[in-house]
Amino acid sequence: EKSARYDISQSTIASLTMDELMNLDGHHGAEFYEMLNAQKMNYGWIEGSPSFKTEVAKLYRNVDPHNILQTNGATGANLLALYSLVNPG
Repeated sequence: EKSARYDISQSTIASLTMDELMNLDGHHGAEFYEMLNAQKMNYGWIEGSPSFKTEVAKLYRNVDPHNILQTNGATGANLLALYSLVNPG
């Protein structure tokens, strides 16, 4: 990652300090923790949530939400794109 000439797998953005992260809601994380405490801790929708896919499909014409493939970050999307382009030999 630090010495590669070309890095096509990076999906991070500029880091936040813990203080910046905690103050995103303007209440030092109180609203975030209130929401988090009410959530079940599971993997969720592995193939992407139906509501997310519906919203993404609205960005395009004639795209069925079932044809939206959600990935876990740009690295997963890049991997799928490379798999679709690379063939044996």
